[in-house]
Amino acid sequence: MSKYIWESWPTAPKSGMVTNSVPPGVKVTDTETGHFHCCNIYRSQHQNVEAAIETLQAMDSEAHELSREA
Repeated sequence: MSKYIWESWPTAPKSGMVTNSVPPGVKVTDTETGHFHCCNIYRSQHQNVEAAIETLQAMDSEAHELSREA
C-alpha cells in the first residue's frame, strides 16, 4: 500500500465537451499522519504531485527534528 494517496481537482464538468484538459491541481494525503498538501503551481499533474510529496516529506523531517530537540 502506498504511503500517499492523491486526487485531482477541480473535477471535470459534467456536461459539455472537454478536450485535452486534465485538471492540474492535486491534493496529496499522507496516509500515516493524515497531513495533506494541495499543489497547482505547475501545468502538469505529475509535477504537482512530486512537489506536494516533497513538501510533505520536508514537513515530516522537520517534525522529527523538532521532536528530537524537545
